[in-house]
Amino acid sequence: MLTVTGRETDVDLITVLESAGITPLRTTNKEVHARCPMHEQRTGKPDFHPSWSISTVNYSHFCFSCGYKGNLTGLLIDLTGEAPEDLDKTLAKDSFLRKMAAVRDDPASVLEPVIPILTEWSLYNQMVDVPQRMVDFRKLQRSAIDDYQVRWDSDTKRWVLPLRSVDGALLGAQYRQKGSVYTLPEGMAKSKTFFGFAQCCESNYCAVVESPLDAVRLAGLGIPALSSLGAWVSKDQVRLLACHFTRVYLALDDDKTGRESTEILCPMLRKAGCAPLRWSYQGLVDDEGQPAKDPGDVADDEMLLASWCRTMRMGL
Repeated sequence: MLTVTGRETDVDLITVLESAGITPLRTTNKEVHARCPMHEQRTGKPDFHPSWSISTVNYSHFCFSCGYKGNLTGLLIDLTGEAPEDLDKTLAKDSFLRKMAAVRDDPASVLEPVIPILTEWSLYNQMVDVPQRMVDFRKLQRSAIDDYQVRWDSDTKRWVLPLRSVDGALLGAQYRQKGSVYTLPEGMAKSKTFFGFAQCCESNYCAVVESPLDAVRLAGLGIPALSSLGAWVSKDQVRLLACHFTRVYLALDDDKTGRESTEILCPMLRKAGCAPLRWSYQGLVDDEGQPAKDPGDVADDEMLLASWCRTMRMGL
């Protein structure tokens, strides 16, 4: 049986792979590495440098060279034409038991996302267009999603929001799904840039929001917007705003943290030579009629645009 973190699993993964014609070359606690079994069929040449791996946690597999990916059932069908009928149930049970064991031994371990390094190639070849149901749910415009290069990870059902340096180099991404937000890779200098900076830099004004998806929503309404990736804006980000914009509309969340950050930012921006203006949340409500705390919460676009016009008039 394949041993993972000292335990035997319900699935003898090594034997399964070998029976399907795959020779494992390296095994870790989380992955089995081998040459991609579909590489030659997809690219016309063999995988001379092992580019393929399969997770020993959830049995998903991926080739970072040709993009071949899927689950173990699909892999077996691709290679042998068949797979055991009860394989999915066995895998689900095994994954659940291993997760529960991990929680017992190290509760923090399950919080670490298993997300591959994002590259320019993987952004458009591994990720897919955001499903229309999610576009509608977040009240976004497809044109703004495309402009801000927002993608969707269909395997994990996550939003993928690419983060770039001021000169356009891809630094990483923020991955979002209900209940979790990850900004990866760890240690990325996100405090020196903004999500959406390149999309706004030709304007002499912009709106600053906390969430990247809020920036995308405003952009879909014709409002140049960028995200600070949180309530606290760094000194480097303040300098960046002052160097490129004459007016900055602060639309940080209408909560205690957002309001405190706005109070701190206003004098910093003035000192740097930029005019700060507070976004007016007056009268804005969400779909349930409760006060909206950020642009993404606002029930409809007409209400949001009216608030924007009101905010701009206050700054004149």
